[in-house]
Amino acid sequence: PWHRSAAAPEVVFDIERLSKTVPVVMTTSGNNNLIFHLFYRKFDPAEFQKMGSPKETENLVFLGMKLTGNPCPMGDTIGQIDGDLSTIFVSESKCKQPKNAEIVKTIYYPDGSPVFTLMRLTSLPIQ
Repeated sequence: PWHRSAAAPEVVFDIERLSKTVPVVMTTSGNNNLIFHLFYRKFDPAEFQKMGSPKETENLVFLGMKLTGNPCPMGDTIGQIDGDLSTIFVSESKCKQPKNAEIVKTIYYPDGSPVFTLMRLTSLPIQ
């Protein structure tokens, strides 16, 4: 399941639902996630071509999400991080959870191994 993107539909539909109400920052590390969003969300190919067929580049904002090549968009630290409290960060499951963040959901492959973690900040860091 790890090389067949078996978790793609679940993460796409979760992000589609969440991105209607809050900002989403998603990792593209290790996979071409944009293609799954286009496919599962039935994005019109003609519309995509009119947009210039944007490539999955750093900080591309598309379909209510910001894409980043960083596997850990919240950073790879267990310390406190700064950011917007409403933003959902979609990270590879190996990323550390900052002290001031909570896990919203973990997405698993069919074999039960974790693939993505959706997190949000619970508080801003103490200055």
